[in-house]
Amino acid sequence: MIHRYPVYFLLSVLLGVSTVLPTRATHIYGGEIRATAVSCQSYTYNITVVLYTDTDSDVEFKTGLLDLGFGDLVEVETATDLTVSGSASEFLQVRTLEIERTFPGPGTYTLNFRDFNRNANIINIPNAVQTPFYAETELVIDPLLCNSPPVLSEVPNPFASAGSRYELLLGATDPDGDSLSVELVAPHDEANREIRGYQLPINYDLGLLDNPVASDGISLPTLIVSPQSLVWDAPNLGGEFVVAVRVNEWRKVDGEWVPLGYVTRDIVIQVANAGQQTTIPELLVTGVEEAFNEPSVFLYPNPTTGPLSLEVRDDTWQGGIATMYNIIGESLNQRTIALGSNSYDVTSFTSGFYFLNLRKGELQKTLRFVKR
Repeated sequence: MIHRYPVYFLLSVLLGVSTVLPTRATHIYGGEIRATAVSCQSYTYNITVVLYTDTDSDVEFKTGLLDLGFGDLVEVETATDLTVSGSASEFLQVRTLEIERTFPGPGTYTLNFRDFNRNANIINIPNAVQTPFYAETELVIDPLLCNSPPVLSEVPNPFASAGSRYELLLGATDPDGDSLSVELVAPHDEANREIRGYQLPINYDLGLLDNPVASDGISLPTLIVSPQSLVWDAPNLGGEFVVAVRVNEWRKVDGEWVPLGYVTRDIVIQVANAGQQTTIPELLVTGVEEAFNEPSVFLYPNPTTGPLSLEVRDDTWQGGIATMYNIIGESLNQRTIALGSNSYDVTSFTSGFYFLNLRKGELQKTLRFVKR
């Protein structure tokens, strides 16, 4: 059963970011769910949904849904429940939805929040625009243990640069002094369902490039997570990637370590090519990458070291316009689409992800390729 509750978002704009990025058309950079015990004997908890969003985004939230794990659903509407304020010159906002709930009794509850408008241009989630953003926390309620889940205290910096060591701060602590362990997990799109086709971002460097290197220019890239931070040394390819970090809580009871739930932070890492600022052209957000199921057009070889062909199998796109973009939104090539093979030479392009947008009237489709 879904209830509509009067909910209020507390908004704070993060300060202290020294570089000015151009306007982006992204949306949610990440988030998690916090739970704090108000009364262990009455099973009452304060629940906080924390979202990290782009201040410059012109993409509006769709309806979000908070599931408290016992059939009590809170529907969050954009127009009435979200308040946006603060300077558009800052990058990131923290939005928090706070509610207090009394749970039915002792037990394990999976709290989750879904927003049905994840960023469209994420590299390591197939068809990301059709994939909900999802954050999850497991809450173990026991009046004898009187437990509150871990807290991720650090506000993430989602901006990285190719070739440089990147650190995503977590600052995981436990209000009850319990022990913590941290792991990378596959992000979900709903409870008990991992996103199909997801890969760790480092797999793209290791799998697509001939000689990926860490920031020292010698070692292979690594992706290491601890309770304090995630360190990626170093991304080689530009683009937007998603990671999900799960912080597990443990308590020693009668000489045995007992799991007491977890908090999962889902976060976007936006990697700019070295020396460049990252943005994504508007068309990559408003367009639907998988507009058609039939393979009427495709790019090959992909990845490529130089030669690239757009194969057009029918007249759906004939006479339209094909525009090639790099990861920072610069137009590199534009031409009329012909039936059959349309050849490109990208030998001079730096290694990374690129996009070929097809437009004909109201139709559009965005193809993605990798230059080695």
